Amino acid sequence: MDYDMGGDCGDPPPLVLSTDTALLVDREALAAYGARGPEDVSCCYTAMWRVRPGVAVPDWPRGHTMPPTREGPLFDGITHGDHIRFGDRCEPFFEAAAVVHEFVRVNCTRLGARSMLGYNKVEDNTFPNLVALLSGMSVPELRKTCWGSDNTAHFDACPWVWKRFRREGYVNMFAEDSAWMGLFHYLKRGFVLQPTEYDPRPLLYLGGKHLGRALRRGSHQVCIGQRRELDVLLDYGRKFVRAMQRDRRKFFGIVWGSSMSHDDLNSASAADEAYADYLGDVLATGVLNRTALVFISDHGLRFGDILTTRQGRLEERLPLMYTVLPEWVRRRYPRAVRNLEGNANRLVTLYDVHETLYNYMHLPSLRALEGPPPPPASGAPPPRGRSLFSQIPDDRTCATAGVPKHYCACQTTVAVPADDHRRVRGLRAPPPPDALHFKTQSSLISVPAGCSRWPSSSSAR
Repeated sequence: MDYDMGGDCGDPPPLVLSTDTALLVDREALAAYGARGPEDVSCCYTAMWRVRPGVAVPDWPRGHTMPPTREGPLFDGITHGDHIRFGDRCEPFFEAAAVVHEFVRVNCTRLGARSMLGYNKVEDNTFPNLVALLSGMSVPELRKTCWGSDNTAHFDACPWVWKRFRREGYVNMFAEDSAWMGLFHYLKRGFVLQPTEYDPRPLLYLGGKHLGRALRRGSHQVCIGQRRELDVLLDYGRKFVRAMQRDRRKFFGIVWGSSMSHDDLNSASAADEAYADYLGDVLATGVLNRTALVFISDHGLRFGDILTTRQGRLEERLPLMYTVLPEWVRRRYPRAVRNLEGNANRLVTLYDVHETLYNYMHLPSLRALEGPPPPPASGAPPPRGRSLFSQIPDDRTCATAGVPKHYCACQTTVAVPADDHRRVRGLRAPPPPDALHFKTQSSLISVPAGCSRWPSSSSAR
Protein backbone atom coordinates (compact mmCIF):
# COMPACT_ATOMS: atom_id res chain seq x y z
CA MET A 1 0.00 0.00 0.00
CA ASP A 2 1.28 3.47 -0.85
CA TYR A 3 1.00 6.29 1.63
CA ASP A 4 1.08 9.98 0.79
CA MET A 5 3.25 11.55 3.51
CA GLY A 6 2.76 15.05 2.13
CA GLY A 7 6.30 15.60 0.87
CA ASP A 8 9.36 14.18 -0.84
CA CYS A 9 12.31 13.05 1.27
CA GLY A 10 14.56 13.55 -1.75
CA ASP A 11 13.83 17.26 -2.29
CA PRO A 12 16.40 18.69 -2.13
CA PRO A 13 18.67 15.70 -2.77
CA PRO A 14 21.26 14.68 -0.16
CA LEU A 15 24.34 16.87 -0.29
CA VAL A 16 26.65 14.35 1.41
CA LEU A 17 27.05 10.74 0.31
CA SER A 18 28.82 7.85 2.02
CA THR A 19 30.54 4.69 0.89
CA ASP A 20 31.56 1.82 3.15
CA THR A 21 34.59 3.79 4.35
CA ALA A 22 34.33 7.42 3.24
CA LEU A 23 32.26 10.60 3.06
CA LEU A 24 32.05 12.92 0.06
CA VAL A 25 30.04 15.88 -1.19
CA ASP A 26 27.79 15.21 -4.19
CA ARG A 27 28.79 17.89 -6.72
CA GLU A 28 25.59 17.37 -8.71
CA ALA A 29 23.52 18.39 -5.67
CA LEU A 30 25.29 21.74 -5.07
CA ALA A 31 22.92 23.79 -7.22
CA ALA A 32 19.91 22.57 -5.21
CA TYR A 33 21.45 24.27 -2.17
CA GLY A 34 22.15 27.55 -3.94
CA ALA A 35 25.89 26.87 -4.32
CA ARG A 36 27.65 27.79 -7.55
CA GLY A 37 30.58 25.44 -6.94
CA PRO A 38 32.79 23.80 -4.31
CA GLU A 39 34.08 27.19 -3.19
CA ASP A 40 30.61 28.05 -1.88
CA VAL A 41 30.28 25.05 0.43
CA SER A 42 32.18 24.06 3.56
CA CYS A 43 31.56 20.63 5.13
CA CYS A 44 33.08 18.94 8.17
CA TYR A 45 32.33 15.86 10.28
CA THR A 46 32.52 15.18 14.00
CA ALA A 47 32.80 11.75 15.61
CA MET A 48 29.86 10.73 17.78
CA TRP A 49 29.29 7.79 20.05
CA ARG A 50 27.07 6.45 22.81
CA VAL A 51 28.56 6.91 26.25
CA ARG A 52 29.81 3.64 27.70
CA PRO A 53 28.52 3.49 31.29
CA GLY A 54 30.68 2.41 34.15
CA VAL A 55 28.14 -0.17 35.34
CA ALA A 56 27.82 -3.92 34.91
CA VAL A 57 24.65 -5.06 33.10
CA PRO A 58 24.00 -8.80 33.64
CA ASP A 59 22.59 -11.21 31.10
CA TRP A 60 19.11 -12.28 32.15
CA PRO A 61 18.35 -16.02 31.75
CA ARG A 62 15.41 -17.02 29.61
CA GLY A 63 12.19 -17.03 31.61
CA HIS A 64 13.45 -14.59 34.26
CA THR A 65 11.77 -11.21 34.59
CA MET A 66 14.02 -8.18 34.17
CA PRO A 67 13.85 -5.53 36.90
CA PRO A 68 11.19 -2.91 36.14
CA THR A 69 12.17 0.43 34.69
CA ARG A 70 11.32 3.76 36.22
CA GLU A 71 10.26 6.91 34.43
CA GLY A 72 13.36 8.42 32.84
CA PRO A 73 16.60 6.45 33.13
CA LEU A 74 16.51 2.66 33.00
CA PHE A 75 17.36 0.65 36.09
CA ASP A 76 21.07 0.82 35.24
CA GLY A 77 21.02 4.61 35.04
CA ILE A 78 21.40 4.79 31.25
CA THR A 79 18.90 7.11 29.56
CA HIS A 80 17.47 4.71 26.97
CA GLY A 81 20.64 4.67 24.86
CA ASP A 82 20.30 8.37 24.00
CA HIS A 83 23.28 9.65 25.98
CA ILE A 84 25.47 10.76 23.05
CA ARG A 85 28.85 12.48 23.05
CA PHE A 86 30.68 14.28 20.25
CA GLY A 87 34.34 14.79 19.50
CA ASP A 88 35.97 18.20 19.85
CA ARG A 89 37.13 18.46 16.23
CA CYS A 90 35.04 18.98 13.10
CA GLU A 91 37.21 17.58 10.31
CA PRO A 92 36.79 19.34 6.95
CA PHE A 93 36.16 17.36 3.77
CA PHE A 94 34.78 17.74 0.25
CA GLU A 95 36.25 15.01 -1.92
CA ALA A 96 36.07 11.42 -0.64
CA ALA A 97 37.54 11.35 2.87
CA ALA A 98 38.27 8.13 4.74
CA VAL A 99 36.39 7.98 8.07
CA VAL A 100 37.33 5.50 10.79
CA HIS A 101 34.37 6.24 13.09
CA GLU A 102 31.19 4.20 13.05
CA PHE A 103 28.96 7.30 13.30
CA VAL A 104 29.64 10.95 12.55
CA ARG A 105 27.65 14.18 12.55
CA VAL A 106 28.10 16.22 9.36
CA ASN A 107 27.76 19.98 9.21
CA CYS A 108 27.71 21.80 5.84
CA THR A 109 27.31 25.53 5.34
CA ARG A 110 27.71 27.92 2.46
CA LEU A 111 29.77 30.19 4.72
CA GLY A 112 32.00 27.75 6.58
CA ALA A 113 30.23 28.61 9.83
CA ARG A 114 31.16 27.00 13.15
CA SER A 115 28.52 26.56 15.86
CA MET A 116 29.39 27.37 19.49
CA LEU A 117 27.31 24.72 21.25
CA GLY A 118 28.39 25.73 24.76
CA TYR A 119 27.32 29.37 24.41
CA ASN A 120 25.35 30.31 27.56
CA LYS A 121 23.52 33.58 28.12
CA VAL A 122 24.74 35.70 31.05
CA GLU A 123 21.42 37.17 32.21
CA ASP A 124 17.69 37.00 31.60
CA ASN A 125 16.81 39.38 28.77
CA THR A 126 18.37 41.31 25.90
CA PHE A 127 19.66 44.39 27.72
CA PRO A 128 22.12 42.74 30.15
CA ASN A 129 23.31 40.29 27.51
CA LEU A 130 24.09 42.98 24.94
CA VAL A 131 25.64 45.17 27.63
CA ALA A 132 28.10 42.31 28.16
CA LEU A 133 28.76 42.15 24.41
CA LEU A 134 29.15 45.88 23.83
CA SER A 135 30.94 46.93 27.04
CA GLY A 136 32.32 43.78 28.66
CA MET A 137 30.42 44.76 31.82
CA SER A 138 27.46 43.50 33.79
CA VAL A 139 24.56 45.91 34.36
CA PRO A 140 25.57 46.60 38.00
CA GLU A 141 29.09 47.41 36.78
CA LEU A 142 27.66 49.68 34.08
CA ARG A 143 25.54 51.52 36.64
CA LYS A 144 28.52 52.03 38.92
CA THR A 145 30.76 53.20 36.06
CA CYS A 146 28.63 55.49 33.92
CA TRP A 147 24.86 54.98 34.00
CA GLY A 148 23.60 55.53 37.54
CA SER A 149 20.99 53.68 39.52
CA ASP A 150 17.59 55.06 38.46
CA ASN A 151 17.47 54.66 34.64
CA THR A 152 17.32 58.45 34.16
CA ALA A 153 20.86 58.93 32.85
CA HIS A 154 21.81 58.70 29.18
CA PHE A 155 24.33 56.15 27.95
CA ASP A 156 26.78 58.48 26.20
CA ALA A 157 29.47 58.30 28.91
CA CYS A 158 29.71 54.50 28.91
CA PRO A 159 32.73 52.70 27.39
CA TRP A 160 30.98 51.08 24.45
CA VAL A 161 33.13 49.10 22.07
CA TRP A 162 32.04 51.43 19.26
CA LYS A 163 34.35 54.10 20.66
CA ARG A 164 37.35 51.81 20.37
CA PHE A 165 36.41 50.75 16.83
CA ARG A 166 36.06 54.40 15.83
CA ARG A 167 39.54 55.22 17.14
CA GLU A 168 40.88 52.33 15.06
CA GLY A 169 39.37 53.78 11.87
CA TYR A 170 36.22 51.66 11.65
CA VAL A 171 32.75 52.85 10.64
CA ASN A 172 30.07 51.76 13.14
CA MET A 173 26.48 50.73 12.48
CA PHE A 174 23.82 49.59 14.95
CA ALA A 175 20.38 48.68 13.61
CA GLU A 176 17.48 46.98 15.41
CA ASP A 177 13.83 46.46 14.57
CA SER A 178 11.02 46.66 17.15
CA ALA A 179 12.19 50.18 17.93
CA TRP A 180 9.43 50.58 20.52
CA MET A 181 11.36 48.19 22.77
CA GLY A 182 14.83 49.29 21.65
CA LEU A 183 17.86 48.09 23.56
CA PHE A 184 18.71 51.52 24.96
CA HIS A 185 15.19 53.01 24.95
CA TYR A 186 12.73 50.61 26.57
CA LEU A 187 12.20 52.19 30.02
CA LYS A 188 15.48 54.02 29.44
CA ARG A 189 16.58 57.37 27.98
CA GLY A 190 18.92 56.31 25.20
CA PHE A 191 21.71 58.59 23.98
CA VAL A 192 22.00 62.35 23.65
CA LEU A 193 24.19 61.88 20.56
CA GLN A 194 23.74 59.00 18.13
CA PRO A 195 26.39 56.47 19.21
CA THR A 196 27.17 55.05 15.75
CA GLU A 197 27.69 56.63 12.35
CA TYR A 198 24.77 54.63 10.91
CA ASP A 199 21.53 53.94 12.81
CA PRO A 200 18.06 53.55 11.21
CA ARG A 201 16.20 54.13 14.48
CA PRO A 202 14.42 57.34 13.28
CA LEU A 203 12.99 55.45 10.28
CA LEU A 204 11.99 52.34 12.20
CA TYR A 205 10.63 54.23 15.22
CA LEU A 206 8.38 56.58 13.25
CA GLY A 207 7.46 53.84 10.78
CA GLY A 208 6.37 51.60 13.61
CA LYS A 209 4.53 54.41 15.38
CA HIS A 210 2.48 55.56 12.39
CA LEU A 211 2.40 52.53 10.07
CA GLY A 212 2.99 49.59 12.38
CA ARG A 213 0.53 46.72 12.51
CA ALA A 214 0.30 43.13 13.73
CA LEU A 215 -0.50 40.15 11.53
CA ARG A 216 -2.78 38.51 14.07
CA ARG A 217 -4.74 39.46 17.17
CA GLY A 218 -2.79 39.49 20.40
CA SER A 219 0.67 39.73 18.88
CA HIS A 220 2.91 42.78 18.70
CA GLN A 221 3.46 44.59 15.43
CA VAL A 222 5.68 42.98 12.83
CA CYS A 223 4.82 45.17 9.82
CA ILE A 224 5.58 48.73 8.77
CA GLY A 225 3.00 49.48 6.12
CA GLN A 226 3.15 46.71 3.52
CA ARG A 227 6.60 45.43 4.57
CA ARG A 228 7.73 43.36 7.53
CA GLU A 229 9.92 45.27 9.97
CA LEU A 230 12.55 42.57 9.63
CA ASP A 231 12.71 43.07 5.86
CA VAL A 232 13.16 46.83 6.31
CA LEU A 233 15.95 46.14 8.81
CA LEU A 234 17.77 43.63 6.61
CA ASP A 235 17.46 45.86 3.57
CA TYR A 236 19.18 48.62 5.53
CA GLY A 237 21.92 46.14 6.45
CA ARG A 238 22.38 45.19 2.78
CA LYS A 239 22.76 48.81 1.73
CA PHE A 240 25.26 49.47 4.50
CA VAL A 241 27.40 46.46 3.57
CA ARG A 242 27.37 47.36 -0.12
CA ALA A 243 28.40 50.94 0.67
CA MET A 244 31.28 49.79 2.89
CA GLN A 245 32.45 47.30 0.27
CA ARG A 246 32.23 49.88 -2.51
CA ASP A 247 34.26 52.44 -0.53
CA ARG A 248 36.64 49.81 0.93
CA ARG A 249 35.92 51.00 4.46
CA LYS A 250 36.54 48.98 7.61
CA PHE A 251 33.33 48.59 9.56
CA PHE A 252 31.73 47.11 12.67
CA GLY A 253 28.02 46.54 12.13
CA ILE A 254 25.25 44.98 14.22
CA VAL A 255 21.91 44.06 12.61
CA TRP A 256 19.60 42.94 15.41
CA GLY A 257 16.19 41.50 14.58
CA SER A 258 13.64 40.49 17.22
CA SER A 259 10.24 41.31 15.71
CA MET A 260 9.72 37.83 14.26
CA SER A 261 11.00 35.76 17.17
CA HIS A 262 10.45 37.57 20.47
CA ASP A 263 6.93 36.49 21.39
CA ASP A 264 6.31 33.12 19.76
CA LEU A 265 8.16 29.82 19.72
CA ASN A 266 7.41 28.98 16.09
CA SER A 267 7.21 32.36 14.35
CA ALA A 268 11.00 32.57 14.00
CA SER A 269 10.78 30.01 11.20
CA ALA A 270 8.90 32.59 9.13
CA ALA A 271 12.12 34.61 9.04
CA ASP A 272 14.31 31.77 7.73
CA GLU A 273 14.04 32.78 4.08
CA ALA A 274 14.66 36.46 4.87
CA TYR A 275 17.85 35.67 6.77
CA ALA A 276 19.01 33.19 4.12
CA ASP A 277 18.51 35.82 1.40
CA TYR A 278 20.28 38.45 3.47
CA LEU A 279 23.31 36.25 4.14
CA GLY A 280 23.39 35.20 0.49
CA ASP A 281 23.38 38.84 -0.61
CA VAL A 282 26.17 39.69 1.85
CA LEU A 283 28.18 36.75 0.53
CA ALA A 284 27.66 37.90 -3.05
CA THR A 285 29.23 41.31 -2.33
CA GLY A 286 32.58 39.63 -1.59
CA VAL A 287 32.81 41.47 1.72
CA LEU A 288 33.26 38.22 3.65
CA ASN A 289 36.72 37.89 2.09
CA ARG A 290 37.79 40.59 4.54
CA THR A 291 35.10 40.44 7.23
CA ALA A 292 34.35 38.18 10.18
CA LEU A 293 30.67 37.29 10.62
CA VAL A 294 29.00 36.26 13.89
CA PHE A 295 25.38 35.06 13.62
CA ILE A 296 24.08 35.19 17.16
CA SER A 297 21.12 35.41 19.51
CA ASP A 298 21.03 36.62 23.10
CA HIS A 299 18.55 34.19 24.67
CA GLY A 300 15.80 31.72 23.87
CA LEU A 301 12.08 32.10 24.47
CA ARG A 302 11.66 33.26 28.08
CA PHE A 303 7.97 32.51 28.66
CA GLY A 304 5.23 30.08 27.70
CA ASP A 305 4.55 26.38 28.04
CA ILE A 306 7.88 25.47 26.43
CA LEU A 307 9.57 26.34 29.74
CA THR A 308 7.79 23.44 31.42
CA THR A 309 10.07 21.12 29.42
CA ARG A 310 13.76 20.42 29.88
CA GLN A 311 14.33 21.20 26.19
CA GLY A 312 12.69 24.59 26.60
CA ARG A 313 14.75 25.46 29.66
CA LEU A 314 17.95 24.53 27.83
CA GLU A 315 17.05 26.50 24.71
CA GLU A 316 16.19 29.53 26.83
CA ARG A 317 19.70 29.49 28.30
CA LEU A 318 21.59 28.26 25.22
CA PRO A 319 20.96 30.60 22.30
CA LEU A 320 22.68 30.07 18.97
CA MET A 321 26.05 31.39 17.85
CA TYR A 322 27.84 30.75 14.55
CA THR A 323 31.18 32.25 13.54
CA VAL A 324 32.49 32.70 9.99
CA LEU A 325 36.06 33.69 9.10
CA PRO A 326 37.72 34.52 5.78
CA GLU A 327 39.69 31.56 4.46
CA TRP A 328 42.98 33.50 4.46
CA VAL A 329 42.59 34.15 8.20
CA ARG A 330 42.17 30.43 8.76
CA ARG A 331 45.38 29.76 6.82
CA ARG A 332 47.43 32.55 8.41
CA TYR A 333 46.46 31.83 12.02
CA PRO A 334 45.78 28.06 12.08
CA ARG A 335 46.44 27.46 15.77
CA ALA A 336 44.19 30.32 16.89
CA VAL A 337 41.45 29.04 14.57
CA ARG A 338 41.87 25.52 15.98
CA ASN A 339 41.37 27.03 19.43
CA LEU A 340 38.14 28.65 18.21
CA GLU A 341 36.89 25.36 16.80
CA GLY A 342 37.96 23.46 19.92
CA ASN A 343 35.91 25.87 22.03
CA ALA A 344 32.71 24.87 20.21
CA ASN A 345 31.75 22.47 23.02
CA ARG A 346 33.03 24.58 25.91
CA LEU A 347 31.28 27.14 28.07
CA VAL A 348 31.48 30.55 26.38
CA THR A 349 29.57 33.80 26.88
CA LEU A 350 29.14 37.27 25.44
CA TYR A 351 31.91 38.45 27.77
CA ASP A 352 34.16 36.24 25.65
CA VAL A 353 32.76 37.61 22.40
CA HIS A 354 33.52 41.12 23.69
CA GLU A 355 37.16 40.16 24.24
CA THR A 356 37.26 38.55 20.80
CA LEU A 357 36.25 41.83 19.16
CA TYR A 358 39.65 43.28 20.07
CA ASN A 359 41.33 40.43 18.18
CA TYR A 360 39.25 41.31 15.13
CA MET A 361 40.53 44.87 15.38
CA HIS A 362 44.16 43.68 15.42
CA LEU A 363 44.51 40.28 13.78
CA PRO A 364 48.25 39.98 14.59
CA SER A 365 47.18 39.72 18.24
CA LEU A 366 46.07 36.16 17.41
CA ARG A 367 49.72 35.08 17.46
CA ALA A 368 49.84 35.58 21.22
CA LEU A 369 46.81 33.29 21.71
CA GLU A 370 48.15 30.23 19.92
CA GLY A 371 49.53 28.56 23.03
CA PRO A 372 47.83 27.57 26.29
CA PRO A 373 46.60 30.51 28.39
CA PRO A 374 48.99 31.66 31.11
CA PRO A 375 47.96 30.71 34.64
CA PRO A 376 46.38 33.52 36.68
CA ALA A 377 48.55 35.28 39.21
CA SER A 378 48.73 33.62 42.58
CA GLY A 379 45.42 34.08 44.37
CA ALA A 380 43.84 35.93 41.43
CA PRO A 381 40.55 34.63 39.99
CA PRO A 382 40.54 33.46 36.37
CA PRO A 383 39.45 36.14 33.89
CA ARG A 384 35.73 36.41 33.29
CA GLY A 385 36.08 37.18 29.59
CA ARG A 386 38.43 35.20 27.36
CA SER A 387 38.99 35.51 23.64
CA LEU A 388 37.31 32.74 21.67
CA PHE A 389 40.65 32.35 19.87
CA SER A 390 42.30 31.30 23.15
CA GLN A 391 41.97 27.87 24.74
CA ILE A 392 38.90 27.99 26.96
CA PRO A 393 39.47 25.60 29.91
CA ASP A 394 37.34 22.47 29.66
CA ASP A 395 36.64 22.68 33.41
CA ARG A 396 35.41 26.27 33.29
CA THR A 397 32.45 26.95 35.56
CA CYS A 398 29.52 29.32 35.24
CA ALA A 399 30.77 31.15 38.33
CA THR A 400 34.15 31.96 36.76
CA ALA A 401 32.52 32.79 33.39
CA GLY A 402 30.20 35.38 34.94
CA VAL A 403 26.95 33.40 34.57
CA PRO A 404 24.66 33.46 37.62
CA LYS A 405 23.62 29.99 38.78
CA HIS A 406 19.99 30.63 37.85
CA TYR A 407 20.91 31.07 34.18
CA CYS A 408 23.55 28.34 34.01
CA ALA A 409 22.53 25.51 31.69
CA CYS A 410 24.73 23.07 33.57
CA GLN A 411 22.15 21.78 36.02
CA THR A 412 21.46 18.29 37.22
CA THR A 413 17.90 17.71 38.37
CA VAL A 414 16.10 15.24 40.60
CA ALA A 415 12.40 14.34 40.69
CA VAL A 416 10.62 14.86 44.00
CA PRO A 417 7.09 13.90 45.11
CA ALA A 418 4.31 16.46 44.84
CA ASP A 419 4.22 16.94 48.61
CA ASP A 420 7.98 17.52 48.94
CA HIS A 421 8.63 20.70 50.94
CA ARG A 422 11.05 21.99 48.28
CA ARG A 423 8.33 21.90 45.62
CA VAL A 424 5.77 23.60 47.85
CA ARG A 425 8.24 26.30 48.83
CA GLY A 426 9.20 26.82 45.20
CA LEU A 427 5.56 27.40 44.18
CA ARG A 428 4.39 29.50 47.12
CA ALA A 429 7.36 31.68 47.94
CA PRO A 430 9.67 33.84 45.82
CA PRO A 431 12.60 31.66 44.74
CA PRO A 432 16.08 32.47 45.97
CA PRO A 433 18.24 34.08 43.28
CA ASP A 434 20.57 31.10 42.96
CA ALA A 435 17.93 28.37 42.56
CA LEU A 436 15.82 27.14 39.67
CA HIS A 437 12.07 26.76 40.13
CA PHE A 438 9.94 25.86 37.15
CA LYS A 439 6.18 25.75 36.81
CA THR A 440 5.10 22.17 36.26
CA GLN A 441 1.89 20.44 35.22
CA SER A 442 2.80 17.09 36.79
CA SER A 443 3.16 15.82 40.31
CA LEU A 444 6.92 15.94 40.05
CA ILE A 445 9.28 18.87 39.79
CA SER A 446 12.94 19.18 38.91
CA VAL A 447 15.18 21.10 41.25
CA PRO A 448 18.89 21.91 40.99
CA ALA A 449 21.35 19.43 42.41
CA GLY A 450 24.34 21.76 42.51
CA CYS A 451 26.07 21.16 39.15
CA SER A 452 28.26 24.09 38.16
CA ARG A 453 30.51 22.73 35.40
CA TRP A 454 29.86 22.60 31.68
CA PRO A 455 30.82 19.22 30.17
CA SER A 456 33.59 19.39 27.59
CA SER A 457 31.34 17.67 25.04
CA SER A 458 27.54 17.78 25.05
CA SER A 459 24.61 16.93 22.83
CA ALA A 460 22.26 19.33 24.62
CA ARG A 461 21.15 22.15 22.40
